[in-house]
Amino acid sequence: LFFSPATTAFFIGSTFLLWAIQSPPEWFTRFPVLSSWHRNPAPALLFFLAVVYVPLLLSGVLFDWGPHNPAPEDIVAVTTAAIWFKKAVSFSWQRHHKRFEAASPLPIFLYFLSLPFLLGRSLVVSFTHFFEREQVEDHPVRLRSAARTMGWVLLHIGILVGLYLALPLHWNIRRYPSSFLLSLDPVDTLAILGVHWFAFYAWRYALEQWMVASARLLGYAIDDNVHQVLLATGYADFWRRWNIHFRDFLAASCFYPTAMAILRRHPTRRPLAIVVASMVIFLAHGLLDWVHLAAFVPPANVNARLGLGLGLFIYESAQVVLVASSLLVGNPFRDRFPRFGPALGVVTTFVLRAILVLFLVRRSGDALALLVGVSLLLLGRSR
Repeated sequence: LFFSPATTAFFIGSTFLLWAIQSPPEWFTRFPVLSSWHRNPAPALLFFLAVVYVPLLLSGVLFDWGPHNPAPEDIVAVTTAAIWFKKAVSFSWQRHHKRFEAASPLPIFLYFLSLPFLLGRSLVVSFTHFFEREQVEDHPVRLRSAARTMGWVLLHIGILVGLYLALPLHWNIRRYPSSFLLSLDPVDTLAILGVHWFAFYAWRYALEQWMVASARLLGYAIDDNVHQVLLATGYADFWRRWNIHFRDFLAASCFYPTAMAILRRHPTRRPLAIVVASMVIFLAHGLLDWVHLAAFVPPANVNARLGLGLGLFIYESAQVVLVASSLLVGNPFRDRFPRFGPALGVVTTFVLRAILVLFLVRRSGDALALLVGVSLLLLGRSR
């Protein structure tokens, strides 16, 4: 319904190759090179992604960009192709570590071809959840779980619509001029930050938990992808609650192997292990996000893509500092204010995340200045 013939052929061909590499038919294994792919599919798939898929995705030849921006149907196509890339990386890693057995082409095609729904954010869970052995919940339990999740989704949608109708400027922070936050008093700044971050959170919660509820309704025992984010008492605790399935993949593939490799050689250097592992995981997170977001920038606009890369580098670097310090120091208010420490940690995490989301959206100096100022204030308090 949406894609051009070139995009459709490329997308289906890529999905077929994904299946053929990890679960080839008998005739496919007669070729020595293809047979070696089956024994170790991850390098072959990653080679395809790096040499063929990503260059074509970023070249713009698959989409009709028009004078400046892609048409609406091509926005769906770009989003689907970018999400396919992230899913394929996760898929190849799980297959390489034998987290699921070889599968027939039908569930693989159904999984990857369902990505266009809800602008590619559907099926936020991993491929492994959609085997029959994951259908463990009986009918009454799954209905109650699905209904409860859907109720929370509708509540977040209602809050999001209310924010948009009551505070349109606060909700869409892009409408403000550059560096406007530095000219406001602290109360107005916190109010705008809070409304914008809460609207962003409500949108992501509704979008992702909607599909979790739908999967539960079909009988799949799937964990939440967002879990009480606003109650996080630290930035590391925030990442345990936010985008859980993707975080689990990055933690298992990047953070824990890096930390364990350092600790095996240097058992007493836990801070070094945490800092380096945080750098590795957010470098991987930034690269995956850059490919996703750069696909929406016209190929001729090289400066915009470079600016996007610089913005993501600053954004991920800040996350490295916040996560590593949260893991090493914990809540800086807990010891000094035992009674109010958790509440202050919740407020601090909310403000830091609001500033980071603002910087990610605007990539402007006012958000960076606010981030540095709040970080220095927290550093002084922790000391």
